[in-house]
Amino acid sequence: MLLRRLVEYSKRIEMPPVMYLKTPVRWFLDLDIDGQLLKPVQLTGEGRRADRGKDLWAPDSGRRTVGIKAKLLCDNGSYVLGQVPEGKKAGRVAEQHAKFVELTRQCAEDLRVPELQAVVRFLERLPGSALELPKDFDPSQNVTFRVRDKVLIDIPEVQDWWASYITGAPEESHQCIICGERKPCLDRHPVGIKRIPGGQPAGMAMISANVDAFESYGLSASLIAPTCRDCAERYAKSLNELLASESHSYRIGNAAFVFWTREETEFKVLSFLTQPDEEQVKELVRSMFTGKPQYGVDVNAFYAAALSASGGRVVVRDWTETTVPDVQANLARWFRRQQMVDAWGGEGRPLGIYPLVASLYRDVSRESVPIVPRLLMKSALTGSPLPDYLLYQATKRMRADPSPMRNNREDTFTMYARMMLIRLVFNSNPDKEEDYMSKIHLENQEPAYLCGRLLAVLENIQYLAIPGAKATLIDRYYGAASSAPASVFGTLMRGAQAHLAKLRKEKEGAYHALQRRIEEICSGLKTYPLSLNMKEQAIFALGFYHQKAEDRAARLRAKEDHAEHSNESTKE
Repeated sequence: MLLRRLVEYSKRIEMPPVMYLKTPVRWFLDLDIDGQLLKPVQLTGEGRRADRGKDLWAPDSGRRTVGIKAKLLCDNGSYVLGQVPEGKKAGRVAEQHAKFVELTRQCAEDLRVPELQAVVRFLERLPGSALELPKDFDPSQNVTFRVRDKVLIDIPEVQDWWASYITGAPEESHQCIICGERKPCLDRHPVGIKRIPGGQPAGMAMISANVDAFESYGLSASLIAPTCRDCAERYAKSLNELLASESHSYRIGNAAFVFWTREETEFKVLSFLTQPDEEQVKELVRSMFTGKPQYGVDVNAFYAAALSASGGRVVVRDWTETTVPDVQANLARWFRRQQMVDAWGGEGRPLGIYPLVASLYRDVSRESVPIVPRLLMKSALTGSPLPDYLLYQATKRMRADPSPMRNNREDTFTMYARMMLIRLVFNSNPDKEEDYMSKIHLENQEPAYLCGRLLAVLENIQYLAIPGAKATLIDRYYGAASSAPASVFGTLMRGAQAHLAKLRKEKEGAYHALQRRIEEICSGLKTYPLSLNMKEQAIFALGFYHQKAEDRAARLRAKEDHAEHSNESTKE
C-alpha cells in the first residue's frame, strides 16, 4: 500500500524524463559546433550544497557500486574528461572515460544531431590535446556539455534515446505488485532511496533480497516483489522528493519520517510535530469543541511512513493511512494530554517530538533507537496508546542523570519534557482522565507519589539550609529513594532534622512552612514502601516534579510580594 500511495503522489509532482534524476552539476563545457572548447562555465547552487553545483535533471544509470557504468553526457570529471582524482588508479579512470566516450558515440550515431557530433569530436581529440581547466576544477564533481547555448541533456531526442537505451531488452513479464498489470519487471530497481540517516549516500533499495531465506518460486533480488519499471521509478522518485522536502519530512536520530496527503491541504501537520506554536495549538484544541465535524465520503486521506536504514536497504518501521480530520482530532487530544504545569509552576507550553525523545538520552544523535520517535509519532497521529517501555526508559534516565533536577532553566526544561513523556504514557491509557497528574495533587495518597513529594521537600530543606551545596541529596540518593524508599528515607529524615534546626534559628517562616509540609505528606504514609515497580517509580518522579514546581512557584511569589512591599515602602 505504501508503494501504491507513492506512485499516486508522483502524479502531483514534476516527474523528469525516464531515468533522469536531479543532479548537482558544477561545470558546463561550452563547445562550438566543431567541438572546440570555448570555456568551462562554473555553476553555483543554493543553500549548504552550493559548492557542489546547480541541480539539473540529468541522465542516471542507477546505483553505481564497484562496477563501471557511464551516464549519458553528464558525469564526473573522471568519466567525462579522464581526469584522475587524488588517490584513484589511472587505469580504472581510463576505463571509465572509455565507457563514457563509447556511450556518447553510440548516441550520436543513432540520432545524427549536430550538437552531439560536436561532443564526439571534442572527446576524440581530447587525449592528444592540452586541456586547460580552472585551478579549482575537481574531478569528483559533475560536468556536462553546452553547444551553441543548447544544453544537450535537455534535448527531447536525447532524453528519448536514453530511456530506450537504459530500459534495454524486455525483462521477464510478471504481474506488477503496484499497478496490477502484467509487464516486464525489473531484477534491480533503478533509483536508490537517499537522505535516510545512516544510509548509503548513493541510495538504498526498498525491495531487494540476496539470501535464500527470502527467495521463493525461483525469484530473487527485486523480483521477489515484481515491479514494472514505471512504478519502480515513480515510487522511488516520489519518496526522494518527500525526503528532500522540509515540509514533508522530519528526522530524529537515525529515523526519518515522511508525511503527505492525497490532495493539497492548508493543514501543515509537521509544524505541530516539530515546533508547535502555542496559539495554533490552542486554536486546534478549541476547534475540536466548536462543532461536530462532518466527514464526507471523499474526505482527504493522510499518509505517514517511518523509515530507517539497514546496510543497503530501507527499513519501513511504520506505515499510517488515515484521514486529515482524524489526524487533527488526534493531535488535539495529544496536546490536551500534554497540558501540565512547567518546572517553575506556570502554565507549560506544548512540545514537539524531538524534546520528548531527547529527554531519554544523554546524546540523542548517537543513542536513540528508531522505535522511540516512531511510537510517539504514531500516538500523536492516530491516538494509539504508548507502551510502558517508555516509562522504563524515562525512569532509567532519571536515576542516571540527576542534573535536570537542579534549578537552572535549561536543565528544568529537560525535566519538564521527561515528565510530560511520563504523563503522556499514563494519559494515553483510555482509563485515565486527560488531566491526570497535570499539577500537584494534594489528595493523591499513593505511597509512590507521596515519597516523591517528600524527597522534594527534603531537598528544599537542604537547599535553604546550605545554599550552594555542590552535591545535593538528589545527586546521592534519588536512585535508591525512587526504587527502594524504605532503605534511605529513614536516613534522610534524620539528616533533615539538623537542617530544620538551623532554619528555625535563621529562617523561622520557612521552617514552619516546611515542617507543616512534611507532616502533611507523612500523615498519608503509613510506612515507606520496600520497593517500587516501574510504574510506581514513574509516579514517584511526577510527585517529586510537582512538589519542586510548587516550591519554585512559592519562592517566586514570595520574591514578588517582597518587591511589591519594598516599592510601597519607598513611595511612602
